[in-house]
Amino acid sequence: MWPCNRPGARLVLPESNSAIVALEVSPEVITRLQAVKVIGAIRAGRLRLACHLYNTEGDIEQALGALARA
Repeated sequence: MWPCNRPGARLVLPESNSAIVALEVSPEVITRLQAVKVIGAIRAGRLRLACHLYNTEGDIEQALGALARA
């Protein structure tokens, strides 16, 4: 498992080679992510976030910050 090391975060994911994360979240979380310009997609009722080379640590911190307030 890969725990997020951000203080207060509760995100724990299975170890994987994929940069794609799919999470069950409430509509309020999606609104918060949109407010901080985090772009994701809803697929099969889950929020799908995909990180790539062009994403910065700041981008990930923004997403984790919005998710941590869930």
